[in-house]
Amino acid sequence: MVYVYGIVSLVRNYIYVGMTNDPERRIFEHNNKENRSTKAYAPFELIFLGEYETRIEAHLVNSADDIRDDNRFNKRKPFKQISPDFGA
Repeated sequence: MVYVYGIVSLVRNYIYVGMTNDPERRIFEHNNKENRSTKAYAPFELIFLGEYETRIEAHLVNSADDIRDDNRFNKRKPFKQISPDFGA
């Protein structure tokens, strides 16, 4: 299985979207500042987790162009479409 996850920084205006085969380990790494691109923004809270059969399927369903955007409001939009309860 492949997982696409979204995490939001609890201290700064920053959302990170990634792909992994072990989401628990990956989020632990983010929160323990083991990832160079996210360590300045730790700690994080999980806001989205999707499960897919292949990396190709995960990438097609969660296009980086749709999820990653400079505007935080736009970053939340795809998550709301996938999970109506997000942000409520």
